[in-house]
Amino acid sequence: MTRSLGLILLALAPAPSSAQGCYGGYGAYGGFAGPQPALCLARVDERGAVQIRHVQGISQAPQTVTMKKVNERGETVEVAVKFARHLINQQITTIQGNVVRLFDTAGKEQDAGRLADLLRSERPVLVVEGPPQVKYLQGFKKDLPVLSLPSSQPAGSTPQAEGPEKPVD
Repeated sequence: MTRSLGLILLALAPAPSSAQGCYGGYGAYGGFAGPQPALCLARVDERGAVQIRHVQGISQAPQTVTMKKVNERGETVEVAVKFARHLINQQITTIQGNVVRLFDTAGKEQDAGRLADLLRSERPVLVVEGPPQVKYLQGFKKDLPVLSLPSSQPAGSTPQAEGPEKPVD
């Protein structure tokens, strides 16, 4: 019951505008990108792979549709009906446990051998791509594990801002 309530609350929480964590879907791992951590559920399966469950709640703008209806006097009248769609998406990302680094919320790396014991059953975790930045971890509970996934950028490269292409001379 508590896990279901937690998933529902997590799904209904609005996505931070600058974060693309479990809410987004823009990162190499289907949603974990940027320095801000994503709050997810994770566990280690029997093969040693880490399964990260993230939930996304989407509320679409209300729409109004006009339809014809026969009223109680037998007349055909137009009626405006307003509706909105609310979606909850769930995705499970599986990654080999030997490439996941374990940190605490103080930003200190922990023994990765503890990962299987910590995640024997599904529990809340913070997920970041690359090393965590401590300033983003300060508001979370101290015993919350922080999982660092390998960066999707090649080593030594920096992300380029997209813009118009320069003409070739």
